[in-house]
Amino acid sequence: MKRSLLFLAAVLVTVASVIPAHAFPAPGPEWRKDYDSALRDSAACGKPVLIVFECDGCGWCKKLDVELRHPKVELELATLFVPVKIHA
Repeated sequence: MKRSLLFLAAVLVTVASVIPAHAFPAPGPEWRKDYDSALRDSAACGKPVLIVFECDGCGWCKKLDVELRHPKVELELATLFVPVKIHA
């Protein structure tokens, strides 16, 4: 029993060291869905509103969504803007 638990622990440590840190990304900025609440938040914190329009079936919308998930971009979005996504 001890031997199998030790083996399992060794496997878990090995797998954990192989998985890259970006495989489990940190949560990004809170995207608002309501324009009015984004304006209220913007006025309260003094940040400009960043509006992203998206629609179903749009390839460029999906590409932009992937680009906005980059960790450096997410950090900038969270610190500089009040982000809002509006479904067109």
